[in-house]
Amino acid sequence: MTFEDLKTIAAFGGFLLGLANLTITVYDKFLKRGTISGELGQAYAKLLDRGFYGFQFDLSLVSLKTANWIKDICLVHRDSVIAVKDPQTGIDKIKNKLSLRKAVKQTSLDYLALDFENIINKVNEDFKYAINLKDLKLEEGERCSLTFIGELRTERLPDEQLDMPLSGWAIVVDYGHKQAVFPLKFIPHPTSPKTTAEIVKKPTGFSP
Repeated sequence: MTFEDLKTIAAFGGFLLGLANLTITVYDKFLKRGTISGELGQAYAKLLDRGFYGFQFDLSLVSLKTANWIKDICLVHRDSVIAVKDPQTGIDKIKNKLSLRKAVKQTSLDYLALDFENIINKVNEDFKYAINLKDLKLEEGERCSLTFIGELRTERLPDEQLDMPLSGWAIVVDYGHKQAVFPLKFIPHPTSPKTTAEIVKKPTGFSP
């Protein structure tokens, strides 16, 4: 075997080693990445005051393939319909998403069935033990079942407050390299105020 043959074998061996390392890197960075799946329960909304709404829904998440870290969970609408007050200027900015930073372990309690003052008191009490969702780690195969209770305001128009749309919503779970999207349609809560001017009463303050 000549020296040139040895160089060829060494070069080929180095190529195979590099290819093996590349395969391992691709597997670690892409193929081994986990996913999050889940199930969204019924979502209810209640008119609390003009342009002011409470909402509640359950969400169950499962981490697959490997551990996953949740970066953010947002309530998102296809249009900009949510009024968010700028903390510096005090002026409303109209956005299409609301970050949901905390939730409680899934519960059968219907917060929206309470009157307004009791909703606030009960939420404040229970959220002392709330789960912080930012950077929440889900181990492989772990299931996390949560109840979300929150509030939102709609855009104030010149002569009225925009009704809250019931459809066009989604829950978006951002876990770094990917997002899990769960389409959502709100149902007016049975205790939400209803119109009285029509023969058939219907919830007021909502649009389709």
